[in-house]
Formats: sequence, structure tokens, C-alpha cells
Amino acid sequence: MDDERFAAAVDRARKLLDATSKTQNGRAYFANAWTGLREVRTRFTARTGARIQIVLAEVLDWISAAGDYTELHVRGRSHLLRETVNPMEQKLDPTKCIHRSRIVRIKGILELRGIDNREFLVKLSDGSGHRSSRTYADRLECWLSSGKLTWSTLV
Repeated sequence: MDDERFAAAVDRARKLLDATSKTQNGRAYFANAWTGLREVRTRFTARTGARIQIVLAEVLDWISAAGDYTELHVRGRSHLLRETVNPMEQKLDPTKCIHRSRIVRIKGILELRGIDNREFLVKLSDGSGHRSSRTYADRLECWLSSGKLTWSTLV
């Protein structure tokens, strides 16, 4: 291989690396731009045998963890979804996580009773009671003091 061919090969490699770098920078730019947007789910599909039932997020009373599944509680009935609670928390708009295994609808909270060490017993309009954890105490206290719910109090 002579010097000319070697220089041409190095030049092609540099151009290829430069183009790859620009592509990766562009991807990183767009990935960062999209992280601020979040998908908000308004409905869920729950499969029961051969039936597929649509559950609207606005009618959910509360959500609980069931291993690798999530249990949706609506008007005294429950539906099982094949999704964990953590991604569910980030996709729901009018809800509030009070424990790592519980999400409740804010409009359904009737009463908060302090237990100990910044934990609460949360009573919902459907009559169910749920224990919050200290991890989520700041969110509940912020919601109580503000009188309204915003995404900043959820995240």
C-alpha cells in the first residue's frame, strides 16, 4: 500500500467517524428533547378470558401492585394488567402514588389520618383505606398545603 492510498483510506475513515458522531449527537439532542414529554394514559385494556374490557383512567379508584402485574380497582371490581406499578405511576395524570405499591386517585381521597413518622392512613371514597409511606409523605403534604395537584407534586 502506498502513501496516497493510505492517506485516502484515513480520510474516508475520518469522514465516516465525523458523520457517525454528528448522527449520534443528533439522536442525543432529540432524545433529550423528548424526555420532557410524557405519555399520559387515559384508558387501559384488561383481558378477562376472551373478553377485553376498556377501563377509563378517570374512573379508577386505586391501583395496587400484584407482583409483575397491576390491579386496577374500579367501583368495587378489579382488573389485572400485565404491567408493574412503577411505569404506571409515570403515565397517569390525575393520580397520586402514596406507596411504592399503591396509586390512588386524588379526587377520591376523603381523609388523611396521621399514623406515625410521617405516614398516613388514606381513606378513599370507595371506603377502602391505604397506608402511605414516608417516601411519599412530602407529596401528600404538598398537595394538602397547596389545595391543588400539579405534575411537580407528582414527580
